[in-house]
Amino acid sequence: MIKKETIIIDDSLHGYIMCEQHRDAPMILYLHGGPGSPEYPIFQSQLDFPYLCEFNVCYYDHRGCGLSFNKTVQLSLEILVEDVFTITKHLIEKYNTEKIILMAHSFGTYVGLKAIQTYPELYSAYVGISQITNVRESERRIYLDLLRICKEKKDVNGESLLKKNANNAKQ
Repeated sequence: MIKKETIIIDDSLHGYIMCEQHRDAPMILYLHGGPGSPEYPIFQSQLDFPYLCEFNVCYYDHRGCGLSFNKTVQLSLEILVEDVFTITKHLIEKYNTEKIILMAHSFGTYVGLKAIQTYPELYSAYVGISQITNVRESERRIYLDLLRICKEKKDVNGESLLKKNANNAKQ
């Protein structure tokens, strides 16, 4: 059964999609990439895969995204990690399980690893997809690639915007 559910975290409404196979199945908490790109429509097409049929899967739209959208949202890594802690505890209590499998994609891997470092007792396993390992280096490479593309295409406006907003990308 697939259903949309909500939870209040720090006076903010958070939404998630629960794909419940059977009550006693192991639980996967999925953290999407972004930070602003909920991927449920893509993820949904994979729910019939045999390995996912053996699990209950919670697809969580983290603070400020999708079902948890709020235009006045305050974001920080610490807040996002605490949100993951809260949704994890909620799922553990609701589904009467001891631990959860944490699965994360892209930016979600950054938050997910911090959550596991902070609360290792809550998780039985971690699955990273497109794992982020060095944010600063990734941003620097993306900046340089975009700058090269703008120069090749003689996109003066794009090059100017990149240089104007470079901040830490060059470091």
